[in-house]
Amino acid sequence: MRGLILSTSCFLWLITSLCLTQVSASPVVFTLVSSPSQITASGFLLGGQFSTQAPGSLTTSFSGTINADLTATNIHFTGGSLIVAETNGIWEPAVGGVPGSAPADFGATNNANLGPGGTPGVPGNFSLRNLLLDVTNAPLAITNGGFDGSSLIFGIITNSTSIDYYYALAGATTNGNSMKLNGYSTNAVGTTAMLSTNAGTRQLVLQVNAFFLTTLLFHNDTLITLTGQLVATNAAPAPPIIKSIVKTPPNVAITTLNTTAQSVLLVSTNLNTWTSSGATISTNGLGLIVFTTPISPGHSFYRVQQ
Repeated sequence: MRGLILSTSCFLWLITSLCLTQVSASPVVFTLVSSPSQITASGFLLGGQFSTQAPGSLTTSFSGTINADLTATNIHFTGGSLIVAETNGIWEPAVGGVPGSAPADFGATNNANLGPGGTPGVPGNFSLRNLLLDVTNAPLAITNGGFDGSSLIFGIITNSTSIDYYYALAGATTNGNSMKLNGYSTNAVGTTAMLSTNAGTRQLVLQVNAFFLTTLLFHNDTLITLTGQLVATNAAPAPPIIKSIVKTPPNVAITTLNTTAQSVLLVSTNLNTWTSSGATISTNGLGLIVFTTPISPGHSFYRVQQ
C-alpha cells in the first residue's frame, strides 16, 4: 500500500507495502487447468457397485471456468460457473442407452439389480456423458490463503448430464435407457481449499468429494460419487501505485498507476476506518488517473482501492 498523511501545513509519504487491501468484492473468473484438474467417479448404479470398463475409464480431466467475488479476506462463489468434464474415451453403451459405443466422460461396468423383485446381478455397462458442474457458497473467510472447502456446494447443471445404460437379459428382453443426472451436493472434504498468488497469477485449488443420489428404476438405486481436485488460475491485477502528489490548497491532486475510473481514493484519520474521500477523478495527458480532493483539517491518511 502506498499512503499519504497530510495536514494543512505539510505532507509526508508513508510506504508500507505494494499491495492494497480490497474493501469491496471484485468479480473474478478463474480458468480451469485441465492437467491437474482430475476427478474419479465411483459408487453404484441400479443397485450394483460399478468398476472401470477399461483402465482409466472412470477418471477424467476438467476444463471451463469458475466464477467468484473476491476481497483480500473473503471469497464467494457466486454461481454461473461452467466446470466441464472432458471426454476420456469411447465407452458402452451408445448415446441413448442402445447397443454400441460412443465418446463419453466416464465408462463403467457392473452387475445390476433390475428393479424390486426383478432379476439381480445382470451384467451390463453405462456411460456418463456431458457432465457440467457449478459451485456456490456463502462468503468464506480466507486465512493464510486457506478457506473452508466443506462449505462449497457442487451442483450438476440441470438436464445437462446423461446416464446411458444397457443391460441385456435372456432372450430378446433388454433394459437400456438414458436418464438425466441432476442434483446438488455439499462438499464432503476435511481439507482446506487454497487461494495463492505467485508471479502475478492467482491459483485456486478445490478438493472435491461430492455425492449425487438418483433413481433410475427404483428408489435411490444409483449413487455417483465424484472425488478429486479442481485447479484454476486467474491473472492478478497489478497493484495501484501513487506516482505523484501535488498540493495546491485547498486541494491535493494524487496521480496513480494501475487504476481506472472505477477506482476509489479512500481516506482515514486513524488507519483503521476508511471511507471514500469523494475525490474528483480525471485523466492526465499520459492517460493516468488523477484524484483531486480537498485537504482535510489535521492529519489524514489516503490510499487507493483498485
